Amino acid sequence: MNSADHEAAKTIRRLRGILKRKSGDKSFAEEWAEHKREEIELEETKHVRSTGSR
Repeated sequence: MNSADHEAAKTIRRLRGILKRKSGDKSFAEEWAEHKREEIELEETKHVRSTGSR
């Protein structure tokens, strides 16, 4: 393990406590899926605007 890997591992361990989720929150997978859906919708909206409705 090189120095950069070692520092990255230390940083990840330190941040784990900061990034804990509350018990009622969505799981990361659910939150990520929602984010991706919204992102795709936004991209589709941009595409329709740029190409015009034909």
